[in-house]
Amino acid sequence: MRCVISMTEAIIVAIITGGFAVVVAVLQTFRKENREDHNFVVTSLNRIEHKIDDHVRDHATGEL
Repeated sequence: MRCVISMTEAIIVAIITGGFAVVVAVLQTFRKENREDHNFVVTSLNRIEHKIDDHVRDHATGEL
């Protein structure tokens, strides 16, 4: 039994493969953006947390 792929089938397979490659590339881009956004949020929250801690400590020690 011989497996023969016609030109039309080869083109369809190539288009589907290319489509999946584009989807994977887009997902990778979104993952990178999400990671960068997450790092920015974590940094901002840490900065805000330290400001609040310092402010509360200043009230507790009377150093206003």
